[in-house]
Amino acid sequence: MTPITYQKPYVSHSFNQQILPLKDGNTVFVDQGDAYSRGFEINHLVDLELFDFTPFHFREGEDWAYGYNYTFSQLGGIAEGRGGYALLGASEKTLSASPAMSRRNESRNLFLQFFKTDVSSYLETSNIDDLFLVKGEMRKIIGNQPSTGPGRYFLDEDTLDRNVKWVTNYKGTLDAAYPKIISTDDGRYIVMWEEFNDSQFSRTKLQIFSTFGDELTKIIDVPKARLPMDEDVIYRNGALYWTTITNDYYTDDYDKWNSLIQLHRLKID
Repeated sequence: MTPITYQKPYVSHSFNQQILPLKDGNTVFVDQGDAYSRGFEINHLVDLELFDFTPFHFREGEDWAYGYNYTFSQLGGIAEGRGGYALLGASEKTLSASPAMSRRNESRNLFLQFFKTDVSSYLETSNIDDLFLVKGEMRKIIGNQPSTGPGRYFLDEDTLDRNVKWVTNYKGTLDAAYPKIISTDDGRYIVMWEEFNDSQFSRTKLQIFSTFGDELTKIIDVPKARLPMDEDVIYRNGALYWTTITNDYYTDDYDKWNSLIQLHRLKID
């Protein structure tokens, strides 16, 4: 193994990160930043040159000194298909310049964005829209930032997220949580998440997409299974594998917990 030196990606207060080695030998980094940038920032390392862009932004934080630490989102991850790669996350749909009223302002929904791998061909031109492999909704900023108060705000007044494909349309007390994205050997994307109702776990969900964003299945229930918070789901030989931890009491001492590791296997056709 030989270490290499290159310009390192920078995101302020990155609350989650993922690194994806691409088949062409280059590397993609994604970070969940709260300020610079306030969004899911992608850094694409091409022959030791770093290209960065932020395809999905977070609404402004609560109106107090460190309210911007809240991003109202979760990073699902990145995965490579055929001809490109995809970003998965969960977020509140509204992109607002005005500060959030609380830590939960509306339902959190699942989204995908699909990118071509030759990023350097588009970022320095007026053809930024052509960077996206799949077209989708435009997400425009609304509202206004306060001119006074303790809060700090980071979105530009013309912030626009391009080509967002919303996977869910939860409303009311429903939320998407702990999203996962997995690529298969034949270039499909498997998307998994947990559905919460009134802050309580309800069920685990799954849907399969093509490289070009086509819905290959309807949303499917995955019975009797939770998803890991901070671990990957692995695809091998037509099946998904992941582990979770459950807690049961010791039968002889009710003041102690016994943690059990469960291995899950799910066959994918």
